[in-house]
Amino acid sequence: MSDYRGHVAAGAAFYAVLAFLLVVAVPATMGLDSHLLIDKWWEVPAELLVAVLAALWPDVDITSQGRKLFYRLFLVLDLYLIFSGEWQAAAFLGLFAILPGLGKHRGWTHRLWAALLVPAPIIIVPLFIESGWRLARVPDYSNFGQGLPYYLAAVVGYVSHLAADGMLGRGVGAVMNAALWPVRTLWKVAEKDHERLR
Repeated sequence: MSDYRGHVAAGAAFYAVLAFLLVVAVPATMGLDSHLLIDKWWEVPAELLVAVLAALWPDVDITSQGRKLFYRLFLVLDLYLIFSGEWQAAAFLGLFAILPGLGKHRGWTHRLWAALLVPAPIIIVPLFIESGWRLARVPDYSNFGQGLPYYLAAVVGYVSHLAADGMLGRGVGAVMNAALWPVRTLWKVAEKDHERLR
């Protein structure tokens, strides 16, 4: 899949399947209340956003819409950390931000192990956050569950990118391209109409 539209659609579709399983299918088969897995209504759209962003992440190794988006976010977050006096966190973010540029396109960012490792800060960072958003020196393991649903959404979104690019097998990529073709086509038509109306 060559454009960001397809990856956004794939991330959303994969997350929809995950959400259906976690909110409807698993609780129904186990006789559980679906509110046990999702406490607040806004968690579903927030996790969907994380899945879509993760679906764009692997293409930060080239000039892409995802790269533009992530590097703008990195700049804002890094400036916030610097002005907050969190020099060490700002340095780690800077190091993290340059890593994709060290590889080739469809290199390490397009590996299954990266789909598990790159979203890991979603679980790790809450362990080191104190009240007032200050970084703690000692991890608080009681915060482990806070990031887990978002981590799962990120992994699912990331894997959707790999599947769409055929990295999990050409057959999987071909099926996804065919299934998501209508979404990408409608999106392109809507963008052209929007440009024409400007």
